[in-house]
Amino acid sequence: MNRLDIEKEVRNSLGYAQGLDAGLIHGTINNAQFRLESKDTLPWFLEKQKDITIPIGVDFFNLPTDYLHDIHGVPLSHYDSATVIRPLEKITYANKEELTRGVYASCVAFYYRYGTKMFITPVVPDTIEHKVSLKYYGSDVLLGTDSSVNNWSTYAPWVLIFQTLIILSEHRSDRVKIGLYAQELQSALRSLYERSSRMQTDNIDYAMRGVY
Repeated sequence: MNRLDIEKEVRNSLGYAQGLDAGLIHGTINNAQFRLESKDTLPWFLEKQKDITIPIGVDFFNLPTDYLHDIHGVPLSHYDSATVIRPLEKITYANKEELTRGVYASCVAFYYRYGTKMFITPVVPDTIEHKVSLKYYGSDVLLGTDSSVNNWSTYAPWVLIFQTLIILSEHRSDRVKIGLYAQELQSALRSLYERSSRMQTDNIDYAMRGVY
């Protein structure tokens, strides 16, 4: 679906809103996306990967502007060479001194987030640049025109539609419709998350890996 398709479904579902201002609907679609992307659990189509080069003498990089949060169980990785990539251990800013003092002095071993920056440590020696691979959940582009599409409108249009309907119903204090659309949204989200989970495990031969 494109944005116009979503707008039509929203109008059809509300029934009484045929004269609803298009600008309000468009803004609400964007707000719905913001709300969906603020959830702790996010769908597979928001997973992203970015290689980042950290200059000589610098121990951090700025998080991408679309960064939402880490992918659970997928750490930041360090390129020890062009062909060797090694996962780092995530620590907290509070215990970084205790964990890194005199440990792994010859190579980067840990990383932690502080504000909008990600730090690697220890950076020894400080005469080489470092390259890391960041895998994360990132926000999707917004639907800016009637013909525009994004991952939400392509892979989970009804999730976006139901969330939009909930917000519009909240504006009208229509508790009945809020409850109805909330049930539909939870069902659509459940299907979406189940699909995301299946995509993580499809084609894995557990017997060959010794997992039964």
